[in-house]
Amino acid sequence: MHEFYVNGYENTSIQDIADAAKVAHGLIYKYFKNKQELYEYALEIFIDDVVTQYLELFSKSDFTLEDMIINTFDLLNTDKNKDFFGYLHKKGNEVVYRTIMQNILNKMVPSLTKIVEPLGKKEGYQIDDIPVFLSFILGGQIEIMVNTPIDKQVEIKKKILRYIRVLLEASKKNPL
Repeated sequence: MHEFYVNGYENTSIQDIADAAKVAHGLIYKYFKNKQELYEYALEIFIDDVVTQYLELFSKSDFTLEDMIINTFDLLNTDKNKDFFGYLHKKGNEVVYRTIMQNILNKMVPSLTKIVEPLGKKEGYQIDDIPVFLSFILGGQIEIMVNTPIDKQVEIKKKILRYIRVLLEASKKNPL
């Protein structure tokens, strides 16, 4: 993935990838038909790794439900993933950003539901459909952040966090 996010998809060749991996480019063609197939495979591996990191962190910690939801995307943007998320935020990568974040969300929500459901009940939240709630909260953030310039993201994130807190507090009084 490194070559793709440093040079961009269009400017990365199979030869660039082979050189970076220190293998003959023919070896890459033995396993992948073309650059697109290699790119999709690399993305899948990256997404699985990000989801695994995230779920391991939350399954071994004492985060509150609010912490978990509020910090989701910050936790995905670790030093290990920094270059990749920097690539996603470059102008012209909006479609790639949406696709990748949606794939992360789709893989994460079922497992995250198993963590969030008992935690939510323990903390007094009344959320009838955890997968829909998580998809709404996390998916909504994706679209907003994709459309927000980098220099405005801190301000927008503060607003999003306020809205999430209001929703969570409301769920303690009235089921969502």
